[in-house]
Amino acid sequence: MSLLNAARFLSTIKVAIVGSGPAGFYTTQKLIKHPNVNVDIYEKLPVPFGLVRYGVAPDHQDVKNVIKSFTSTISNNHDRVNFYGNVSFGTDIGLDDLIQAYHAVVLCYGSAQDKLLNIDGENSKNTISARNFVGWYNGVPEDKDLGIDLNCDTACIIGHGNVALDCARILLKPSNLDKTDITSYAQQLLAESKIRNIYIIGRRGPIQASFTVKELRELIKLNERATTLEPTTIFEDNSVSLKDLNRLPRHKRRLTELMLNVSANREISSSVAESGIKTVFKFLSKPNRINADPVTGAVNQLELQKTEYKDTSSFMDPQARPDDIDEYEAINCGLVIRSIGYKAVMIDKHLPVDNELGAIMNTDGRIFGYRNLYCSGWLATGASGVIAGTLQSSEVTAKSILDDIQRNELPNLARKKEGFELIDRILASRSIQVVHFNQWLRIDEMERRLGAILGKNREKLVDVTKMLEVARGIDDAKQ
Repeated sequence: MSLLNAARFLSTIKVAIVGSGPAGFYTTQKLIKHPNVNVDIYEKLPVPFGLVRYGVAPDHQDVKNVIKSFTSTISNNHDRVNFYGNVSFGTDIGLDDLIQAYHAVVLCYGSAQDKLLNIDGENSKNTISARNFVGWYNGVPEDKDLGIDLNCDTACIIGHGNVALDCARILLKPSNLDKTDITSYAQQLLAESKIRNIYIIGRRGPIQASFTVKELRELIKLNERATTLEPTTIFEDNSVSLKDLNRLPRHKRRLTELMLNVSANREISSSVAESGIKTVFKFLSKPNRINADPVTGAVNQLELQKTEYKDTSSFMDPQARPDDIDEYEAINCGLVIRSIGYKAVMIDKHLPVDNELGAIMNTDGRIFGYRNLYCSGWLATGASGVIAGTLQSSEVTAKSILDDIQRNELPNLARKKEGFELIDRILASRSIQVVHFNQWLRIDEMERRLGAILGKNREKLVDVTKMLEVARGIDDAKQ
């Protein structure tokens, strides 16, 4: 064995992970299977777990159980895995700092920028992104003062993905929210909501919808007698046969069969519509303009342009795009939620960007133009899919890193790197309070105590200053 190879296997290989969501933790779990790899996880907020804490709907507590696994990753490997919160990548520390301090750097900070409709009126008051709405009810500090107004009878959600259905479901006020970690201010405002009509709008057809059977079934179960499709005869209008249905991939066929059952609700009875909330899945409708009250600036109408498929074959193609037609309609509404996807924020101007995908250009997690810089999760694949997809991406990236270690393709592998010692000096010089994992546990305990008082499993702290106070041991911090 050469001296270089001996050094490679005897020295500690230090890896920095930027982002403490599923991608960051899954990548860490795979990397520490190598006995010489130590991992430091950096997070912008004082608290870990990213999308699991702040993106998963509060009535999906089973999905949040993965936090137990992530916690064990650190607590069972405290000599090899560290968490450093309240450290903003691109502001408090830069890419060059991390590359200098570590043998490898993995960017896992997700997709935090909204895609836009790019139509007139998009900035009207009470026209918001799904990301901000989800952040509001889940307690993201920057979204706590969203100022959403639910004192209207009609809401329009633009988009046919799982996030759009999450937004609709929360507006429907499921009874099991009371015991969850939804923020108290959101819970109260939702209880006072005047919304009675929810339109979930997409420019494509039901076959092209991105939401899953599980999400659709959950929404239907919550509001079964008051859920319908528009056009109500959309399948008949496009001459869909059993043979066409059987040609679909299994997951699409199951989803379409469920929507066919929904389409049987040709009309919603007046008694149901008056006593509950009407939910309408509106297809083949493209947002064209948002109109607002000239005095208040608040949205009061969404204009739509109709689309269509030229034939049954196109209608049944999951990838097909419809054509615009010269037909329009308008929906009077007081709330518009845009849920058409996300793209990555490019914190460093030198990172290669795939603008179409909204991600960093990479091959198997290796970022183009770098020998020791990687990415995983949505930053690598684009913002789509569920947490299981993030696991797959993280496994691919971790394998690339371990392969590069094995083949001695990481630069300076035999050289000792300072890791957090160097970063700590930089942060200290900039007066940044770093939150360690044991300090996060103080925040965790405080949130559980506040939740117990309210009969909930957790009441999240939504103010970063309060989080930092609790992290320092000031336990009388309140919301």
